[in-house]
Amino acid sequence: MCWLHQKEMTSKSSIIELMDLDKGESYCFNIQAYLPFRAPQDKQLGELSNIQCSPEEETSFFKEYGMGVIVGAILTIIFVIIAIIIVIAIRCK
Repeated sequence: MCWLHQKEMTSKSSIIELMDLDKGESYCFNIQAYLPFRAPQDKQLGELSNIQCSPEEETSFFKEYGMGVIVGAILTIIFVIIAIIIVIAIRCK
């Protein structure tokens, strides 16, 4: 799991709607209540919740392996085909 960005949101209600999320990405979050009516200022924040993560969606083939791996695999296949053709041509002479 990789932590790239951290955002903090405040809401006056018990519902927070996250709008600027990227499709297909998994996000982790936790919540903490702010209770302004508590007298000592160090007691105004509630207990921090456990971290919860959204399920990961299927990633694309290109995103999973990267362009370098894909190009390397294609070149390897091409070299194997060329080697087979050369071996067949030499054996048939």
